[in-house]
Parts: sequence; structure tokens; C-alpha cells
Amino acid sequence: MSKQLASLRRRALIKQNYRCCYCRYPVWDRDLQAFVAIYRHSIPEARLRQGTAEHLIPQCEGGTNAEQNIAVACRFCNATRHRARSPLNPTQFLNYVQQRVACGRWLPFRRQSDRTS
Repeated sequence: MSKQLASLRRRALIKQNYRCCYCRYPVWDRDLQAFVAIYRHSIPEARLRQGTAEHLIPQCEGGTNAEQNIAVACRFCNATRHRARSPLNPTQFLNYVQQRVACGRWLPFRRQSDRTS
């Protein structure tokens, strides 16, 4: 990852209060072990919650590393969005994820631990 993109991701993390822009679950940046201790997740669970730079308009579609095009998404949401044959736009994907979260059908994690922050 370039220094510029890392800096933009870091700014987005702070602006988003260390939460994924889609599922709104907490994400971590530099300290996996601290995240595991706070949220009591296994290492594999916590790795899926690593904050990643999400290009709202993908680079393959002409998106840039401009600040307004970078948000932070957990590794799970970021990969899920871009894995689809026809990825949803950010607003559509947010709505999809929020519907799944509301039904308890997103991410294989214990929801009660997310209430600690």
C-alpha cells in the first residue's frame, strides 16, 4: 500500500470512529492483539475486521486515491462487495449489509461483544 493511501485510510479510520463504513462494526488498524483482547474474538475472526482502504469507486472503473473516494471497510465487507460479478455501488451495498446486520445474518461474530465500545 502506498504511503498516500495509508495516510488516507488512517484519516478515514479516525473520521469513521474506527467502524466499518458498511456494517458499522469496529475495525482495527495496527494492533490485532489489543482488538482481540477488547472484543474477545478469535484471531481468524479479528482478521476479518481489519480496516482496509475501500475505494468507493473502484480503481478499475476510474476511481482514484482521492480522499473523497476512500473510506474504511472491514476486510470482510470489502472482499464481499468486490467479489460479486456485478458489485453493488456503495449505497446499495450499505443498504444490503444493514438489512443483513439487522437480521443477524452478517459476519460470523458475537454481536454482544460489539456493544463494549
